[in-house]
Amino acid sequence: HVYALLTSASGTYNVTLNPTGGTITDGADVTSYTSGTAVTLPNNEGVTPEITREGYDFAGWIEANGSGDIVTQIPTSAVGDKVYNAIWTVDQG
Repeated sequence: HVYALLTSASGTYNVTLNPTGGTITDGADVTSYTSGTAVTLPNNEGVTPEITREGYDFAGWIEANGSGDIVTQIPTSAVGDKVYNAIWTVDQG
């Protein structure tokens, strides 16, 4: 019943978001998540940007350890504490 061990894993973990020069809008910061539940990280989609940096465009988040791809959410499969750094590109205009 190894599969039961994998599917029953749940818990709440800490999240640290480093805006790397940007500002996360009040109320948009993510400080924890529960395994098995996807969590959308602050982004600049929609009417009100949740993360901003003067002169730059927000490109997404990357795990601070440098592994993985740029992400916009914590996936349902994630476990453990997470630290993400914001990725920015220079605003071309």
